[in-house]
Amino acid sequence: MGARPQAEHTAEPQVSLAPRLTTALPESRRRKPDRPLPERWCRRPRLHPGSAAWCYLSETRRLPEGVIRAASDQDAIREGAYGSAWFAHRARDVVTHVEVRGPDFRGSLKGGRKTLFRFAGARETRPYPRLVIAEAPIDALSIATIEGVLPNTLYVATGGGMGPATIDAIRAALADMARHSNAVVASAADADTAGDRYAAQHAELAAVAGIAFARLRPPDDCDWNDILRGRGR
Repeated sequence: MGARPQAEHTAEPQVSLAPRLTTALPESRRRKPDRPLPERWCRRPRLHPGSAAWCYLSETRRLPEGVIRAASDQDAIREGAYGSAWFAHRARDVVTHVEVRGPDFRGSLKGGRKTLFRFAGARETRPYPRLVIAEAPIDALSIATIEGVLPNTLYVATGGGMGPATIDAIRAALADMARHSNAVVASAADADTAGDRYAAQHAELAAVAGIAFARLRPPDDCDWNDILRGRGR
């Protein structure tokens, strides 16, 4: 018998598999983008008596229940995280910026554009013949409390320094006020160097609009919430 032919073996192709490495992204880049400010605002709960933000405003900041409730009814304040209160800046009724104040935090939500925080003495009085300009929303609410929340007054806060959007918002308010023969702008900026500089800017805006100006200045190195808390004690 002849030799059995040997089976022909075909070598299997050798495939080299290199490990695929995934580069970890920094936490800040892996986060989902923030929702638009108006949407974030609407997702926060309204203030209610006994809530953390309500207690902070009433107990720590000494704002009376009536003022807190009125500001909440105007949707000027909402409940923030960790016991904080959110204060809305608006332009044409759209939330453009949110200031955040709490027992252990002071800041603002990123992505905003400061315009004006607004608290109306009476909703039906428009346009308002009197405009009171404070630096912080809590100071605007404090001087409103001290004055007894005058129905002819719109209390606003700039959030400190005034950028172009804030100046435009003030000019728009002054243009509405100009139809009142007794219109007046009152600067309630803090009693320090920065506050006096802001007050001078407020006075200049009033002069350009042809509206009377007054300076409401608390004692040196004080703001209006300092005065309110001192009165509360």
